[in-house]
Amino acid sequence: MNMTESISFPTQGELVTYAFKAFGLLPTKYDRDSEFRDKARSFQKLLSRLKDEEGQLTKNFEKALATFDERLSQYLDDKQVRGIILGVLADLYREYNRTIIEEGTYRPKNDTLLYFLFTRATSALVEAATFHSLRQHKLSGEDLVPYLDMFLPDISTDDEIVWPMAKVIRWIYSEADCSQIQFHAPGRGPASDNPTLEQNLENAGNWVRDDAFPSLPSLLANFQSSLALQEGTRKIPESLSSSIALRLTLARISTAVCKDILAVYGVGVLKQLTTSVRLYFTTIADEVKEFRNELKRANKTDDLSQLPDPVWQGACSHYSEFFQFKKKRALETLQKLYAGDPENPFKPVVIEKLARDIGQYPVVTRMDQMLFSSAWFPSREFERLLNRGFELKRDTRTTELDVDRFEQELSLANLEEQLAWLGPWLRAICLYRAERFADAFEHSEKAYTLGKYRAGRHQYRLVNQYMELCAKTNRRLRFKQALDWANYAGIEVRWIRSEEQSRDQIDFAFEVLSKAIYPIL
Repeated sequence: MNMTESISFPTQGELVTYAFKAFGLLPTKYDRDSEFRDKARSFQKLLSRLKDEEGQLTKNFEKALATFDERLSQYLDDKQVRGIILGVLADLYREYNRTIIEEGTYRPKNDTLLYFLFTRATSALVEAATFHSLRQHKLSGEDLVPYLDMFLPDISTDDEIVWPMAKVIRWIYSEADCSQIQFHAPGRGPASDNPTLEQNLENAGNWVRDDAFPSLPSLLANFQSSLALQEGTRKIPESLSSSIALRLTLARISTAVCKDILAVYGVGVLKQLTTSVRLYFTTIADEVKEFRNELKRANKTDDLSQLPDPVWQGACSHYSEFFQFKKKRALETLQKLYAGDPENPFKPVVIEKLARDIGQYPVVTRMDQMLFSSAWFPSREFERLLNRGFELKRDTRTTELDVDRFEQELSLANLEEQLAWLGPWLRAICLYRAERFADAFEHSEKAYTLGKYRAGRHQYRLVNQYMELCAKTNRRLRFKQALDWANYAGIEVRWIRSEEQSRDQIDFAFEVLSKAIYPIL
């Protein structure tokens, strides 16, 4: 994590870079891909440019995702499992993308990221992991909770932490029915003559004790080579040999993320997040059981894996739609309760009945989302000045002097940083209405730059007005750069709506925008 403290959501490039870090997929000496090792410096530069939003964002983003998939496939051979992981990441990305183009922020990156974790990411993670696994017949409601609990840290009452990686490593020794020494250095004598095995043993001990933290290649190389030694001397359970790479991978990711949460936010936040995730997995498991039982009755079978795949996938899609309906109904009901009694909206007896009627998972997750969001409401002064700014924006009589006074108000309220994009935008609009397009461009560019990842749904108008002024002042390169960012962020651009954006379409839009005047800004 360690995001910079500017007021905004983290850039998408920062999150992509963090995914490589959390998965441990950055190049190391244990890498199987020597070609990737050789190209490591150029790839690090690509990630750096994505973080800083430089260069061809969409192209570099797609290249980073393709590289991630290639890297992961080298360590996880199971296509279904890899598909589940990539599906979960894709769902989390879509949820994040929706958040940054719908919701603004007035807090530093770390605080804003925490808001996303509590209000959207935890439930999105649980739902994605559940439904992608369900589609592949990997989990049932009965085994969902104990399996996934292995990948969450255990935190004692005195804040001692057992990390997922240590839990999984100990599970491996238990499944193999041998000690740590027997697993990594079988037949070890008083004076070992195999330095590789000794190093494997030492490294594993360091990882369990949390004295060191491995990359994914070094972690898997250690345990897979040790497992190969075991297979030559004893029978290894299928439960171990078939899942060791997946379990170590998930444990490594979870440990990395949880360690970062601890470092940035403290043990209290880590406890709160892991408690929420455990509760969500427990309650969604009931949803999965209900779905599977209904399907068994409808198809008169106890073995759903024998259903034809089109039937199974269709049932999963139908249930997913029903699940979304239940979440929507829960949210609408909770919003009515909140509107009726903001001081004490969620009375236990009412919530218990709602959970019985709709299901505990949709009620608990939507209620948590509302409670956490309400704790992050901005100050009344912030809301007053934000609304005042938009009154000035709508008023065609607004002058630059009015904007000067507004910016002074922001400064007196110590909100000039939180709303840094609004003053320049108002000034650009004043100058636009006066048809002083060259002057308007300067302030529009500032508003567009400062509004990215912080102005929420207003980013649509910011980027579109900026691109229009690029056209009116004949700045083709900046027009294309802004279009690239809009595509990257998932924001529509006037006159360029299709996914396949040809040069002719872009030139046509540039020509239209260079002449068109929009009365509503």
